[in-house]
Amino acid sequence: MTTNLSNPDICAPGAKYDAGVCSSIFVLKNIIEAINKTKNEKIVIPNEIQNKEILDPTGYKTYLISKIKENVSENCNNEVCWLDESFVKQMTEKAKKEFLEYTFKPKSPQGRYTWLNTNDIDYVLDQHCKKKDNTKFISYGAMPMDFADLDYYDINKVSFDDLKQKGKTQIGFVLNLDDHNQSGSHWVGVFVDLDKKGVYYYDSVGKKPEKRVVNFMDKVKNYFKQKGVPDNDIKIGHNKVQHQHGNTECGVYSIRFLLQMIKGIDFDEFCNNKFSDKKINKCRRKYFRINPKN
Repeated sequence: MTTNLSNPDICAPGAKYDAGVCSSIFVLKNIIEAINKTKNEKIVIPNEIQNKEILDPTGYKTYLISKIKENVSENCNNEVCWLDESFVKQMTEKAKKEFLEYTFKPKSPQGRYTWLNTNDIDYVLDQHCKKKDNTKFISYGAMPMDFADLDYYDINKVSFDDLKQKGKTQIGFVLNLDDHNQSGSHWVGVFVDLDKKGVYYYDSVGKKPEKRVVNFMDKVKNYFKQKGVPDNDIKIGHNKVQHQHGNTECGVYSIRFLLQMIKGIDFDEFCNNKFSDKKINKCRRKYFRINPKN
């Protein structure tokens, strides 16, 4: 019998929901070890239970969960509140990172239709990079429009050849139309496919890219040309269709654009298939752990 401390909707894209939790066996075992570091009476896993790790992993997880439940705060009755338990500090760095960053979807911004900030976008894209289906994808996160003038952004030092050698042939990032010293105005998405020889710009209100984005797209185009790709085989595109009509949906539109491109969706088909603000706001539940009050 499983113990449902979570539900699949809050699990990170790379996490597997099993035995009623999002945490992996690796994380659960490490939590037990962390708890034991602070207890005189240690949790001992019987041999017959340890043998289940391979033969019956769900049963094994269920046992570990039962022991963890016995050692959490009295008012902690779900898996998410484990994040605030003192044992987290005793976990190994690897297990702690998996538990804190890649077990649950990021917490949603306050407010039902709140504008996404840089951290919100970075967190979602980073989690999708870790998904097993997305091994070709690398995200450079959310950046200001003057990214090319700021040395600390990795995209400025990127070598497309090096990325290809590492198997990273799908490149994505989100740009704000404001510079780094401004408050932020509107998010757009940029996607490069090194395999399919394409670079694409997506603005959810259908405007064409400004000069600094064009410069980056030209850089990609020149890379393809240096590799001997004929001009006719290089695909460059920008969205011309207005999808967004509200004021706070641009970040979610940009995330969805990149995640659809990863799947191999045709760019023109994606742009021409109109997607409403109502639909895009439902996507927030796909990308974030929604506060029930929102």
